[in-house]
Amino acid sequence: MNRLTLHVAAVDHRVELRPLVDGADLLATAFPDGPGMDPRHLPTLAATAEPHEARLAEAECMEICCGALYVTITRTPTEVRWHGWRDPDRPGLSLPTLRFLATHYDAELARAVGDFSWEWPARTIARHLEPALRDATAWLTRWECDTPTLATSPATPTQLDLLFFHRPTGHAGAPWLQFRRALPLAAPETLYADLTTTDPRAGAEVVGGSAEFAERLGYPWLW
Repeated sequence: MNRLTLHVAAVDHRVELRPLVDGADLLATAFPDGPGMDPRHLPTLAATAEPHEARLAEAECMEICCGALYVTITRTPTEVRWHGWRDPDRPGLSLPTLRFLATHYDAELARAVGDFSWEWPARTIARHLEPALRDATAWLTRWECDTPTLATSPATPTQLDLLFFHRPTGHAGAPWLQFRRALPLAAPETLYADLTTTDPRAGAEVVGGSAEFAERLGYPWLW
């Protein structure tokens, strides 16, 4: 039987999940072309009665360009198997089947899912705030905005940015802009109350779209 450790590494501008098999970094040899997945995807590694595929890593330039590493996870009454390895960029990829004792596998996954000791302050706030913002869509619709995302990095542990799009009309070819708004480090419920009762564009800067779209919508274009 193999032994699995789900290690989270926060390095430079990203955080990634690095599976260690028998103490060795699996991705270092199986997929050196890009980082492991964000630890928010840990639940996809759950071993259920129905076999399923999970992505472990993606190329720096995105999967469509240089591939990704997938594994099929299968459960039996006593063990969990990682097999059926796939990389869209490397047809015929062949890696050995890994077998883990089911009880040990479940315990390690539960530990990793519940461990946030690696988080930095802004990431902790984002983890609690982002799901609530996505569920409360009315506040964005009111201002003709959508797709809120919270961005933070271990390189700037106290910086938290709200990214969102402004689309006054939904038809093809209509002008749109992406905004970034810096948020203070405050309690998630305080930020939620502020964001959902005010125009998110207030105090935000344009970071995406085009000079033409910015002019048509009445915003400065500084890029």
